[in-house]
Amino acid sequence: MALCSAGQFVDALPLVAPQLEDSALPNDQRAEAFNIAGACSFALGQWASSVERVRQACVERFGGAL
Repeated sequence: MALCSAGQFVDALPLVAPQLEDSALPNDQRAEAFNIAGACSFALGQWASSVERVRQACVERFGGAL
């Protein structure tokens, strides 16, 4: 979170990315990871890939009941 807040998006994104796939994390921690990844991706101009990753993770986690 600190790296993202400091504008160090290139450094923050690879640190938070593994948490997006970690189904053992509580939902609130995964939600924060998705928010950080989204902010980093948006700042780096990678918004479309980030949105698709979040959409796919939601489908997998909640069975498409979005």
